[in-house]
Amino acid sequence: ISRSVGLSVDTVEVIGLEHQPSTAREIKIAAMIEPGENMFRADPHVIRRRVEDTRLVANVRVYRRWPDTVMIYADAAEPSALWHNGEDWAVVDNLGRLMTRAKPADNPSLVKSVGEGAPEAVPALNTAFADMPELTAYIDHAKRVAGRRWDLVLNTGTIVKLPSDEDLKDGIAMFARLEKAGELTRRPLQAIDLRVPGRVFLTPYGSSRVEE
Repeated sequence: ISRSVGLSVDTVEVIGLEHQPSTAREIKIAAMIEPGENMFRADPHVIRRRVEDTRLVANVRVYRRWPDTVMIYADAAEPSALWHNGEDWAVVDNLGRLMTRAKPADNPSLVKSVGEGAPEAVPALNTAFADMPELTAYIDHAKRVAGRRWDLVLNTGTIVKLPSDEDLKDGIAMFARLEKAGELTRRPLQAIDLRVPGRVFLTPYGSSRVEE
């Protein structure tokens, strides 16, 4: 009946992946919508979940353009960070999802992260670094703490204790100002504590004394 009244799927369009034709083909296959299928059964929510399960794309939107077209909009997922799960490294995309097909060895320059919940929180960390990318050169890895904030472990071994996520950007901006003014990344410090807004606590190596 749907065919007789022109309400069957004639075309499935994938938009946003024009420069990645192989990925677009995989997305179209994953959508599992064949020409001739009833348009009413081409559920956009179901199709979106199928496409997202590929972990190849981000920002997936699916629409039915009546009477005969299913349109899938998607952005290619981009490697954003590396995460160590306790045994191996994995690649995390720009939405905080694991990219199971991506190889860590192909992405050595990405920020390294460890700790439970790190993948989901990495996009916000990268956003906070966006205006100060030069800082990442000093960082060996970022450690997720208690699901609410980060510690940055510098190449020197110094630990930079950042504030909770809602103040993350301000904490990194403070770190940038301190580094510019006093080259903290070159000083023999055990820890730089930025968890209290507007205050900085420094712990030298070999000392339990904290300098403010």
